[in-house]
Amino acid sequence: MGRPALILHGGAGARRERNYDQEIVHMREVVETMKARLDSGASALDVAVETVVMLEDSGLYVAGRGASPNLDGEYELDASIMDGETGKAGAVAALQGYKNPVVAARAVMDKTPHVMLAGNGAARFAATQTLEP
Repeated sequence: MGRPALILHGGAGARRERNYDQEIVHMREVVETMKARLDSGASALDVAVETVVMLEDSGLYVAGRGASPNLDGEYELDASIMDGETGKAGAVAALQGYKNPVVAARAVMDKTPHVMLAGNGAARFAATQTLEP
């Protein structure tokens, strides 16, 4: 087996006039933290979820706290994940009221026969999973 690789991006739409120093520092922190997790034997799937949680929680990227509101001023978040080893996948779309949609997507993959839940269905499912709002 080859060495693990971790590739991250902070979203589309970079602007030349904007300073991204804070994002660069944070991204390095994320990479170093997740490298340590991989080196300690954590599964790639767990590390992928933990990585996205760090990005969502930061508010620096177009994810989680950094997302943009819809036309009504509400936040509807999407996330998806796939286990390359098994081919299983999970996703949520237009999820409102939850801090980390990637955790909800992982729960869809692990705990349902579905691949994607959206809108109210995603929110109802997330409520049964004791996810952090």
